[in-house]
Amino acid sequence: MVILIGTPNNDTLLGTLNNDSIYGGLGNDSLNGQRGDDVLSGQSGNDTLIGGTGNDTIDGGEGNDYLYDRYERTGDDVFYGQSGNDTLVAGSDKDTLVGGLGNDYLNGNEGNDYLNGSNGHDLLFGGSNGNDTLVGGLGNDTLVGGAGADRFRFLAPTQGSDRITDFSVVDDTIAISAGGFGFSASVVNRALAQSAFQIGSAAIDADDRFIYNSANGALFFDADGMGGVTQVQIASLSAGLTLTNLDIFIFGFEGNDSLIGGQRNDSLNGYLGNDSLDGGLGNDALDGG
Repeated sequence: MVILIGTPNNDTLLGTLNNDSIYGGLGNDSLNGQRGDDVLSGQSGNDTLIGGTGNDTIDGGEGNDYLYDRYERTGDDVFYGQSGNDTLVAGSDKDTLVGGLGNDYLNGNEGNDYLNGSNGHDLLFGGSNGNDTLVGGLGNDTLVGGAGADRFRFLAPTQGSDRITDFSVVDDTIAISAGGFGFSASVVNRALAQSAFQIGSAAIDADDRFIYNSANGALFFDADGMGGVTQVQIASLSAGLTLTNLDIFIFGFEGNDSLIGGQRNDSLNGYLGNDSLDGGLGNDALDGG
């Protein structure tokens, strides 16, 4: 393994055919891992980091950084934007992109990717194909799934209102954190109950939790359905969708999960732990994590 460390100046650091660790240090640096499973860290400055071939870990560090993997190269890469307004562009495999602080742009390109904007008002694009998971995080984010059966995850009703530009009731899923939204274990890892979904502008009884306004596309969460707690808009979808409770999935925590799909084309991801996945009806994509 080769370790390369930059100077306080603006450096250009090239990796080898092996597994390298490259650190930019101070300055606006250019890091290229080339071949091998590399670790690239821009550290301070506005840096450009290129993964190359292999399973790379790319960390922008401080500053407004540009992180990308060559589209034609292979490898399951992990991107961390960290602080600053960063641009993260993945390649053609199964990649993980985490924006961090700042208003970031994340592009999964091809493959079944995981995109998490973290803090800031971010733009997430799943890519031209693949079954992607998009998490806006804190802030009012714009989420574009692209082609494929994509999952849009919401972790808590207090994290902002995200705009989903291309939600498809045939292929895509709105995934809701049970812990973040106060659901009990009895409803975890399955589609939202029909009684908890309502079309309109407000809840009409105590069972209603998610309200879709088909006139303007707003999706609300109501914690009690009785007006005791003000409903919160968590997303904006297209108006006029034939959205039902089956388009909303309640997921649990990391651990050993048992996931059961619904009647449509589902995308199930167990993430960490020893998981059991049953797609049910439809053409499903299953990923044990």
